[in-house]
Amino acid sequence: MSNRVTIEHKSQDGLTLWTWRFWYDNGTLWLDHYATRERKSRRHVFVATEVYSRLDPRSSTISETDLVLPSTVKDEAISQFCQGLTVKRWSERKGKAA
Repeated sequence: MSNRVTIEHKSQDGLTLWTWRFWYDNGTLWLDHYATRERKSRRHVFVATEVYSRLDPRSSTISETDLVLPSTVKDEAISQFCQGLTVKRWSERKGKAA
């Protein structure tokens, strides 16, 4: 199971793409990266217009307090993370004989 979750939303016209990336640590999904990308038309490639990176603050163009984090994205991240969870018995561990 991965401890990372990525949520992407596109605008209806397909010219704007928002990306939120979270990582799981000690019971919490933490915002790790955010980007807004835009393009002039569907033929053009996306270009980052706003970026926040927890790991690389020098490449960030906005501060953490200025970025948009809707509650729907939070709920979607939790839902996507929970889909990767499984429930097993201790004896079903990888590489362990019963």
